[in-house]
Amino acid sequence: MSSYAELQAEAARRQEALARKPLVRVGANMSALAVGALEVFRAIEAEVRCRGLDCTVDQVGGLGLAWAEPLVDVTLPGGPRIFYGNVTPEGVPAIVESHLAKGQSLAEMALGGLGDGLPPGIA
Repeated sequence: MSSYAELQAEAARRQEALARKPLVRVGANMSALAVGALEVFRAIEAEVRCRGLDCTVDQVGGLGLAWAEPLVDVTLPGGPRIFYGNVTPEGVPAIVESHLAKGQSLAEMALGGLGDGLPPGIA
């Protein structure tokens, strides 16, 4: 059995590994799934794989904005979290190309962001 300190160390190691590459979270609660979140998730996975990008793409519970589902949350290493709302599979290539491949968030598609260093046009 692992000690609490060992579990903490393992959790810190995993968190550090996650922070080294882009992280994409797709809200996948029931309301998100009802409006196409699974299709958006699959489109992101396919686009990332097609481009050979090293990203973590994951499904998470609701991100709190049911009116904006499907909601996609993108975090680059050391950067703020940027939220894209009402994402469709057709909108995925633009997000992947600009934000993940080039490191430039899409202010015209973003709902907002969290963290230091938010780009111009994103509050």
